[in-house]
Amino acid sequence: MEIKLLRQLFEEGVLLSASVAPAPMSEGKWVMTCSKANGATEHVTRVRDNHVKQYRSLVGAIADAKHIGFQEIKLIIP
Repeated sequence: MEIKLLRQLFEEGVLLSASVAPAPMSEGKWVMTCSKANGATEHVTRVRDNHVKQYRSLVGAIADAKHIGFQEIKLIIP
């Protein structure tokens, strides 16, 4: 889901938490997922093609999490 939509869901209280984990089959890259109140999860996706967004650094993932509205994230270490 795009960051803009995730931000709206956060403001509505639908999103509970965010976690950043190593991207599968992509050395050195990261993906972020957001947990919803109903138990579902949403991956952060790119605007241009709706594929799961892969971050080259944790700094980028943290910046997006902050933009969505989160003050903390869970980091899953490989």
